[in-house]
Amino acid sequence: MDIKGLVNHDVGVKEPKTRLKRLVFGQKLFNDGPFKHVSQVNKVMATGSRLSEIIGVALALLVQMPQPANAFEARLIVDGPDALRDALTSASLILDARDEDVSDPQVILAAALSDYRQLLGTLYKRGYYSGVISITIDGNEAAGFSQFATPALIDTIEITVDPGPPFTFARTQLTPSPPGNGLDQAFQTGARARSGVISDVAETAIGQWRDIGFATAKVSKQSIIADHRRRSLAVDIVIDPGPKLTFGTFSAKGSQTVRQERIEAIAGYPQGEVFSPAALEKVRKRLQRSGAFRSVAIVEEAVAPDGTTLPITAQLADAPPRRFGFGAEISSLEGATVSAFWLHRNLLGGAERLRIDGQVAGVFAGGDMDYNLGARLDRPATFGPDIGLYTTFEFEELNQSDYFLRKVEADVGASAIVNDNLIAEAGVGLRYSEVEDDFGTRTFRHAVLPISATYDGRDSVLNPTTGQYLSADFLPYLGLGGSQSGVRISADMRRYTRLGQSGDVILAGRLQVGSVIGSDVSATPPDLLFYSGGGGTVRGQAFQSLGIETGGIKSGGRSLLALSLELRAKLSSKLQVVTFLDGGIVGENSLTMAGGDSHTGGGVGLRYMTGVGPIRLDVATPLSGDAGGGLQFYVGIGQAF
Repeated sequence: MDIKGLVNHDVGVKEPKTRLKRLVFGQKLFNDGPFKHVSQVNKVMATGSRLSEIIGVALALLVQMPQPANAFEARLIVDGPDALRDALTSASLILDARDEDVSDPQVILAAALSDYRQLLGTLYKRGYYSGVISITIDGNEAAGFSQFATPALIDTIEITVDPGPPFTFARTQLTPSPPGNGLDQAFQTGARARSGVISDVAETAIGQWRDIGFATAKVSKQSIIADHRRRSLAVDIVIDPGPKLTFGTFSAKGSQTVRQERIEAIAGYPQGEVFSPAALEKVRKRLQRSGAFRSVAIVEEAVAPDGTTLPITAQLADAPPRRFGFGAEISSLEGATVSAFWLHRNLLGGAERLRIDGQVAGVFAGGDMDYNLGARLDRPATFGPDIGLYTTFEFEELNQSDYFLRKVEADVGASAIVNDNLIAEAGVGLRYSEVEDDFGTRTFRHAVLPISATYDGRDSVLNPTTGQYLSADFLPYLGLGGSQSGVRISADMRRYTRLGQSGDVILAGRLQVGSVIGSDVSATPPDLLFYSGGGGTVRGQAFQSLGIETGGIKSGGRSLLALSLELRAKLSSKLQVVTFLDGGIVGENSLTMAGGDSHTGGGVGLRYMTGVGPIRLDVATPLSGDAGGGLQFYVGIGQAF
């Protein structure tokens, strides 16, 4: 090992304080990515290293126990910039113990001994390699205390850090470099010599080699030489890419209920192709999203004897086969809506997913209630690893102010997972409905071709703060037995944006559009027409209170435009206040809103955050339009949109 003058340097405290032993920067300063070990480590730091694993647990337990009143005082003195002071404060276990009112002397001493290592590592991360650290307990250096002679009482701890001058890179070399990739600008001659940069560069290089098929790439040699006189580091990293590999055999272990051939079909394992971490992650996601497994771990085995292939094992743990849940939402005008579902994740042993949903709406509303019962069976990986087969059945009975409808529909189709955010479906089905309204008693029979696409880029489903959501539906319906044909198009677009530096204020917007083309209003099933009003469109207005009137007959329209805006502000970790404005227009024609009626509503709300999403309370009032009511109240789980 080539150590050129002045590599060794005291990183410790001056006499009469205990001096930390010297640290040698050399060939083996890496730790698997790339630091391996420090050649000489002070015994105090070694003691702290052994104790550091238990300090966090000990502190967590102690803060839950009644503490004596004689908690200690501690302060940090740093001869350096504020950013460094903040970093050292965050790294200090002593300051954490002080803030948690820990008073057990044994735990405090253990934290002090660990802080030598914690603070030194923080200095390295910011490019300081000649720091002097002193931690005194009631005037005595902490390193001088024995763990077997802990003082009975600790009153004051003072941490003093002199970081010394910052170091820069005198030489930076990484060989061989992955094809077509340059070194990070932070790993250049003259840049601040932060230890984290060295580790990141090595890890990035290994990742880039793996991306092009070199699965076993690793750091084979490394040298770090520190020159304290010139305040610089010379870094040389040598990468061993290993052989270029292809995917070898695939095996699955751990599942007791899903058949092996179905696991392989779902995984879509690319055997024989060039190794790729991205392809391996896709295999893991396919297995995970099937819903049949509680956990999925992908293990890269040792290179096969042929030296060119890499066997892969999927370690699986079966999820509980059955699940059920329920929900409820209450509105002062619409009454209560209660729903429940029952789910089987592996119905036939091939990760088939059966879900049965039921819903009753209009409870306590003083009128007839609405009923919905549906079932859906999904079979993943039927036409390829990302395309599954689904079948659905739905029975629905709606008792609305303008119509009564009883409907039965059955569909079969394919569901394609385009990417992590986008799902598309297409199917074919039959639909039968009986209707009673001001147009008379009618029966509709249709063949339908439901097509839909959903893009979900939100950071959360129940409480989104950033991202966007788009759902689009295209439903051609072919009339049978005299029913008219047409197509229904609808879209639901949502976007969420954090405002301000803190991000505690969120602007949420929602746009809903729809159109029915081809069939007349009187010849279209009313549940395919559009209404506005209620919690799903315009709060403050009665549910489906806005439609159209043709020849004195009220019905839904053939076009819809609805807009909602919400401003959500955080009051505390549990509370959020919301103000909102909703508006809707329903038109008689398919492609224009000309002559359509409109209404608006607005109000305020509160959200109480829970582990399953926010509990929502909205109070809304009509702002324009024929409302026919005053304040409306809405209670549910999750944001309004």
